Amino acid sequence: MKKFLMCLLIVCTILSTMCVFATEEVVNNAEVIGNEADDSQIVQIDDYEEYEKLFADEETLSDEEYEEAYESQMETLIEYYEEMEMPKAIKAKVVVANDPEYLYEADYTGFLYKMKKQDVEIEILEGDYVGEKTEIVYPLMADSLLNLEVPELKKGDVIYVAADVDSETGELYVEPCGFGFNTERKTGLIILALVAIVLVVVFGKDRGMLSVLIGILIVSLTILICSEQIYLGTSIILLSLILAAVLVSTIVIQKLGLTKDALWTALSCMAIIILTTFVTFGVDYMLKNTGGTFDTMLTVENIIKRNIDFHHMFVGSIILILSAVLPYVVCNVWKKCKESNENDFNKLLDVSKDAATGKIEVVIAIFTALLIPKLVYLYSYRYTVNEIINSEVVATEFIRMFMCIIAIALSIPATAFIYKVVGEKNITENNNK
Repeated sequence: MKKFLMCLLIVCTILSTMCVFATEEVVNNAEVIGNEADDSQIVQIDDYEEYEKLFADEETLSDEEYEEAYESQMETLIEYYEEMEMPKAIKAKVVVANDPEYLYEADYTGFLYKMKKQDVEIEILEGDYVGEKTEIVYPLMADSLLNLEVPELKKGDVIYVAADVDSETGELYVEPCGFGFNTERKTGLIILALVAIVLVVVFGKDRGMLSVLIGILIVSLTILICSEQIYLGTSIILLSLILAAVLVSTIVIQKLGLTKDALWTALSCMAIIILTTFVTFGVDYMLKNTGGTFDTMLTVENIIKRNIDFHHMFVGSIILILSAVLPYVVCNVWKKCKESNENDFNKLLDVSKDAATGKIEVVIAIFTALLIPKLVYLYSYRYTVNEIINSEVVATEFIRMFMCIIAIALSIPATAFIYKVVGEKNITENNNK
């Protein structure tokens, strides 16, 4: 009997948990009398989304309210970004370098990861903890597949680390800076730059010195000034045109000196660059190109302030490339036209036809060399050739290359025409003499 009662109790308990209780929602405080209600008081539910709306804690916002909330959220994010401080990187010297080790670790799915690391002892060389010695784990891996081999550390190597004191234990906590930032390279780069400069000056004499000065100017303007101003939100097209004017003027003065010829060739270069800029915008519009280069796609998520026009950055890169290539072509055309002592456009065009020889090949070689890593990246996803050509990552590179080639090619007839118009008076005077 006891077993029967126990079984009955268990069955009743199970059945009670399977019961479904229906509830009625009374809307607008409508009063329901007994088990009956007016049709106006009954809420009919057609799908689960409408059911969820009945019990939603917040009302549906309008597009304007969503936009206001989004902008408020982004302002908060920008404030956080502005106040965020990155750990300061300080130098440390490797005192003891142990042999590299491989580690294997499995995640919750059982997938195995292979890692490579090196235990080293370091001595801090600068900052608040100078002279302190500690052990750190130095990662010898740049990716989870160990495709990129990271050189192991040797005794005496200088690396960059982030150091801080644990607030609870008071112990010094040190770890290497992020991959790519944890090795001292400045000294080697300075030596390499000095070797390059010395060789150019020794074998190039005066011309070599001018080339070095122009090179330093290009590096200073494009890397130290241009990139920072772009990050701060300066108009990229305007900035690029200003830098182009400076570079073009410097190069034509080097080639032709402070003469009227230098002035006209500089104006010719800038006219071609500006025309190419407008044409590039038109081409991008027709091909629906946003300027999403491979580098841009890696950068867009990091620009919290949203103050950079990446399409303008793409067009600006074409302007800067042309500002370093076009002056040599235009000056060459101008010299050939002047030496011919002709005023007929077809003859001027004929004598200057080889002015761009070698320049176009160099441009193509540089662009295709830079394109190879992008193609390998797309091939790793097993895209077809048609998909790769139509991808914006590749299309942007081809657009940039073709626009530079078009500008170089058009600079020959454009310069010949300008010389015909400007140099006609000088040719007449020379013939009279």
